Amino acid sequence: MRILRVCLIWLVMILAMPLLAQDGGDGGGDKKPKSPDSRREMRKKDKKKWKEQRKLEKSQKKAVKEHHKRLQTKKTRRRMKRSKKKALRNNKQKRH
Repeated sequence: MRILRVCLIWLVMILAMPLLAQDGGDGGGDKKPKSPDSRREMRKKDKKKWKEQRKLEKSQKKAVKEHHKRLQTKKTRRRMKRSKKKALRNNKQKRH
């Protein structure tokens, strides 16, 4: 008798799974549509967040660029030019 009950419960659960899977397609959120004002406010918030993120990214890029500019002095550029010429000569096997 107990085995019959267990089998019956499992059978009902298995047969009910597709019905439960199709029931909530929207994730259980609000059913009513949002008003135009709330959608506009959401867009404004998203735009503000995007602008702040963009401003932060630009400032970071600018900081990196300024750092590289400070490193590239005239003396450094000359040294890089000499080492480049030396490397080209070495690669062509014309060291002497």
